[in-house]
Amino acid sequence: MILPDLPAFLRGEHEPLDNNERLALAGTCQAQGRYHTAVRIYAGAFAADPGLADDLTTECRYRSMREEPHYERVESIDTEARYLAARCAALAGYGLGREGAGLGRAERAR
Repeated sequence: MILPDLPAFLRGEHEPLDNNERLALAGTCQAQGRYHTAVRIYAGAFAADPGLADDLTTECRYRSMREEPHYERVESIDTEARYLAARCAALAGYGLGREGAGLGRAERAR
């Protein structure tokens, strides 16, 4: 219900309409181990709004600086979009996840 176009997106028949949808799809793809697809979504989100990564980083840093237990501060940084995008890129580059076996050497390096 939250992402009704997810099946069509995974079949290549739907493109996200905005960055809210992109980020929701990226989270879903990460949870499903579709790291290569998540990386493509993050790249599209950052390209559509060049300030998005900085804005999300600022928000995460603000949350991490509040008076919270240490583990919650770490969680705030671990949910920052650049970290998640880089993590997905590393996992896809190593050939892990549901799509990893189908990626060629050049795509994994990219």
